[in-house]
Amino acid sequence: MIRFSDFLQPARIRLSISSTRKREAIKEIANILDGTPEIVDRERFLKDIFEREAVEATGIGNGVAVPHARTDAVKELVIAVGRSEHGIEFGAVDGKPVRLIFVMGTPRANVTDYLKILAQLSRVVRCPGCLEKVIAATEPEEIIKVFRALEEP
Repeated sequence: MIRFSDFLQPARIRLSISSTRKREAIKEIANILDGTPEIVDRERFLKDIFEREAVEATGIGNGVAVPHARTDAVKELVIAVGRSEHGIEFGAVDGKPVRLIFVMGTPRANVTDYLKILAQLSRVVRCPGCLEKVIAATEPEEIIKVFRALEEP
């Protein structure tokens, strides 16, 4: 079974991003993935994310955004996470600023896993107390631990 936590790595989680605007925040978080084996073409990856974002804002509510793209710029599903201390205007469905940003990319051919991962992420967003734990985390490993706990049978 594919699990969201399997794609989270401490080095790909930034607990405090400096960007205060949506576009810059996406770039800052995507930059975490520079040099990773999953990324084939970083510029194309960003371009595809911004094109997707122009179609529909990815602020899903409760202070979470998931800028993402199905793109040939990645070889396999990849995720980077950034947290904003004060929140960023993201055009979220609930109108609230975004504190947690999950930048994701998946190959165009890998839609099934991608949809499963998005569904698992949405469970955390709806889970009472889970988001608070992610926002309060002092180490990247704590964020991974929250996701793993939700995935346990």
